[in-house]
Amino acid sequence: MSHEKLIREHRFASEVRASASGDAKKLSGYAAVYNVLTTIGGQFNEVLRPGCFDACLAEDPDVRALWNHSDLTVLGRTTAGTLRLRSDNKGLFYEIDLPETQAAKDLWLSVSRKDVTGSSFGFYALKENWLPAVKPGELPTREILAANVFDVSPCAFPAYEEGTSVSARSLVPEPMRAADDAGTVQRRQLATALLAEHEAWKQQQVEKEQAATDEQLRARLAFLKYS
Repeated sequence: MSHEKLIREHRFASEVRASASGDAKKLSGYAAVYNVLTTIGGQFNEVLRPGCFDACLAEDPDVRALWNHSDLTVLGRTTAGTLRLRSDNKGLFYEIDLPETQAAKDLWLSVSRKDVTGSSFGFYALKENWLPAVKPGELPTREILAANVFDVSPCAFPAYEEGTSVSARSLVPEPMRAADDAGTVQRRQLATALLAEHEAWKQQQVEKEQAATDEQLRARLAFLKYS
């Protein structure tokens, strides 16, 4: 399937583990976990539904295992038999037979020491379902129903950190963005009106207190004048 018009996306998912049998070293973990709600860029919630990778895996895709999503360090590949993927009830599991390279050896040691603990994955969303926010202040939810995975990666940091809200916002359907914008404008207008009302109330209180003080002063002056 052509991905020319689809958006390449990356997500941080779960932990990675190191194992060894003799001289053969492996890394394994869940690149993606199902039914876990994650907030993306502060713009929407996202959840991967079970089986969303099944159609992709059935076609024996050419998927690479990379270090930190960098194609400068290829750790394994499905077509070479050095990367294996499977989908189960928990999520998308991967296992890598590491090459005899210094980069792979260093990474295996870092994972063993728990210096590197995360896994991430790259995908194209093929089928999704958007659920609008129910209450003010809530975010819409994106359900991923079908996706093609193109890489799995042990990684040092989450693949979707702060500062990505602009690109995340571009994924939200236009009607939901418009609704959110309208809601934001309404909330700002309401906040401005409430603030103005509060300021007016404070001014009234000041004027009342000043009037009471003036009345007390006049009464005192009148008493002194005729006493």
